[in-house]
Amino acid sequence: MITESEIAEFSDIIEIYPFKCFIERAINYASSMLDRNDIYLYISSEHKVFHKLDKNAALTEHHIIIPEMPFKSFPEIISISEFRGFKQIVVTGTDSVVCYPICLDIRLYGLMIIPDARSASTEKTKKIKRFTNVISYYLQRHIIEKTLQKSGRSTIIMGTHPSLFNLQDKLERLSILTEPVLIQGESGSGKEIWGEAIHALSLRADQPFIAVNCSAVPSQNILHDHFFGHRRGAFTGAVYTTKGIFELADHGTVFLDEIGDIGYELQTLLLRVVENGIIQRIGDESLKRVDIRVLSATHQDLQHLVSNHEFRLDLYHRIAVFNLNIPSLKERISDIEHLSEYLLYRFADSNHIPVKRCSAESLKILKTHSWPGNVRELENVLKRAALEAEGPVIGKKHIIFKELPMEVRITDRPEQIYRSIVDGRQTFWTAIRDPFIRRSITKDEVKAVMAKGYSETGNNLVKLSKLFGMSTIEYRRLVAFLHRHGFR
Repeated sequence: MITESEIAEFSDIIEIYPFKCFIERAINYASSMLDRNDIYLYISSEHKVFHKLDKNAALTEHHIIIPEMPFKSFPEIISISEFRGFKQIVVTGTDSVVCYPICLDIRLYGLMIIPDARSASTEKTKKIKRFTNVISYYLQRHIIEKTLQKSGRSTIIMGTHPSLFNLQDKLERLSILTEPVLIQGESGSGKEIWGEAIHALSLRADQPFIAVNCSAVPSQNILHDHFFGHRRGAFTGAVYTTKGIFELADHGTVFLDEIGDIGYELQTLLLRVVENGIIQRIGDESLKRVDIRVLSATHQDLQHLVSNHEFRLDLYHRIAVFNLNIPSLKERISDIEHLSEYLLYRFADSNHIPVKRCSAESLKILKTHSWPGNVRELENVLKRAALEAEGPVIGKKHIIFKELPMEVRITDRPEQIYRSIVDGRQTFWTAIRDPFIRRSITKDEVKAVMAKGYSETGNNLVKLSKLFGMSTIEYRRLVAFLHRHGFR
C-alpha cells in the first residue's frame, strides 16, 4: 500500500518518461539521499542493472539476470557471489552488497544495490523504504505500458490520484489468480486497458490476450460463431473448419467487453466455458476443454439486468468473483495534467513529430470539462490540438470539443437513433435500452423511435424486431422491456 504522504513526497519522480529518464532521476535521487555515487538499480522486467559513476555522468546499463530470492529484511546484506554476473560490474572489491528490494505485494520489481556491507542509518532506511515503495508502482505501470505499446495503444494508468494506486494494489493481487474478474466503469474509462493490465502482470502474459466487444457484433448467431467457431459444413458458407476465440486463446485470457449485451441463449453456453472450460464448435458433436481466464467488462448494472431476467444469475456470480471498478476521468481531474503530458508524448513519439505541451490556460479548460467520453475523449481532444498548434505550446484556442454522442443529442435524435439501429451501427440495447436506463434519452424519444419502426413494419412487433436484427430470445427481451416501461 502507498500513502498520500508518500505520493506527495516523491511526486516529482512518479510520472517521468521515457523510461531511462525515470531511471536516471531515480538513481540521482538515491545518490543524494545516501550521499554516495555507487548506486546500482536492477530492473527485473528489463534484466538490466543501471548505474551512474556520478551525478553528471552518463547512464550505463548492463544486461544480467539476478535470480529471485526471498528477502527477509529491509535492507538485506547478500554475498556478491549469489549475483552471478554482478561482480564484473561493481567497480569496488567488496564481497557483499546491501540490497533494498523494490516490491509491490509479493512481486519483486527490482533492487537498489549498494556494493558495501554498511547499511544506512535507521532514518535513511525508512526514507529508502518509502522511496522504493513508490518506485514499485512506477515499474508495475512500465510493464503494462510495454504490453500496450505492442498493440499501438497508450496506457491510462498515469497520474497520482489515490484511486489509481488502490487499483494497482488490486491489480497485483488479481494478477496471480486464475479466477474471472468483472471490470465496471463508464464508456471510455479504459476497461479493456485495465483488463490487459491484469493479463500483462499474470503468468499468462506470454500467451494470447483476445478482446471482443460483444455489443459491436451484428447478431447473436455471428457472436456464437465468433466465440466457439464452427465445423466445415455446419451451415451454408462454412467452407472451412474455424476456431473460435476461446480455442484461439487457450492458455491465455479472453476479455469480453459489454458482456451485458450477450443474448440469454448464448449466456448458457458461456456459463459452461467459465465454469468448466468446455467448448463445442457449431456443427461439431465433440467437446473440447480449454484453459482460459475470462475477464468481463460492462458499463451497465448487471444486477439490474439479473432482476429483470435479462442476464443469468448463475453466470453473473461466475464472472463477478472479483470486481474492479474504474473511476471516471471527472473523478480524478487532478490527473489531467499528467495524463495530457503523457498522451501528447506518446502521440508525438508514435508519429515522429515534436512533443507539444499544454499551456496553463488550455489545462484550465481541460480541467473544467465534464468528460462524458472519459480518457478516450481526452486523447482525441489532445491529438486534434497537437495538430492544430503550429508551435510547441497548445493554447486555449486549440482545445476543441466535438459534439456529444448521438444518444445524448437533442436535434432529431429519434430519427438518428432509429437509423443507427437499422443500419447495424448500434443495437436496440446500446442505442435505446441503456441510454433510457441512464436517463440520457427520454420516454418520448423512445416512443418516437418505436413509432418510426411500427410505421415501417405495419405495426408488427415481430417484423420490427427482425428489422432491428434481433434473435427470438432478444424479441422476448424486447417485449419484456416495452411492457415493463409502459411502451405497450
